[in-house]
Amino acid sequence: MQGPLANVSQALRDGFLAAHLQARQAGQPELKIDLYDSTAQPSLDSFYQQALAKGTQLVIGPLEKDMVRQLASRSSLPITTLALNYSEADQQMPPQLFQFGLAAEDEAREAADRAWADGHRRAIALAPRGEWGARVLDAFNKRWQSLGGTTVAAEPLAEPVQLANQIADLLQLRASESRAQRLQNRTNQAVAAEPSRRQDVDFIFPGRNASASAAGPPHADIPVRGGSARLCDLACSLGNPQSHPVSRPRGHSVCRDPVAPGARAAIAPASRTTVAAGRR
Repeated sequence: MQGPLANVSQALRDGFLAAHLQARQAGQPELKIDLYDSTAQPSLDSFYQQALAKGTQLVIGPLEKDMVRQLASRSSLPITTLALNYSEADQQMPPQLFQFGLAAEDEAREAADRAWADGHRRAIALAPRGEWGARVLDAFNKRWQSLGGTTVAAEPLAEPVQLANQIADLLQLRASESRAQRLQNRTNQAVAAEPSRRQDVDFIFPGRNASASAAGPPHADIPVRGGSARLCDLACSLGNPQSHPVSRPRGHSVCRDPVAPGARAAIAPASRTTVAAGRR
């Protein structure tokens, strides 16, 4: 697998195959799965010709947005296709194309829902600087407040090297050190300071991008609620189609058993992911 989306593609492939194996072990109807590296395909037309030759019934992918736009620009597709990203919002799509994506705003709303379901009520919300981060924060705050939650603080994310200090300030970790220093000055005796965070925050919504995620958990005893299980749910649903349906908010849905028992399925994991399913 190659390209900037290789890790995402690998995770999707592994989830799909794991669910497929679990379904097979449970005695459920088996799909025949083929894997395609879409970076190795000379064109979309070439890929669909290969898939048709194998009797493919369902294509899952691609993941790259530009390829989804290319599919959406066509009047029709030879095989029903579930793209793993969105085309343009106002773009007309062929009837054979369905879309399942993870828009940043959707992820922020889902993080708010999950945090509320976990019993959290007071949040610190962070997101990268710029227009993208502003949209993420706005989506999170609106959903969080509609649920009845309180945003104690909301800030743009600092650069990764400064992130630890930003989190320490937001959690007021240095306050205990300051108290210890004042006590030490009064008593002229060494005072051990055990950092303790503010107690009016239940969790942190990081809204962070890949570069900031390397900073790790901001504090050991405070939950971080971000990311989403939707791609895992997608992989499980498609690898084990009897588990639950997959749907998306733009009026398209993938129903239970999208392909017939004994059908052929193919996944193309790479920087762009394509999955196909079909009967021989």
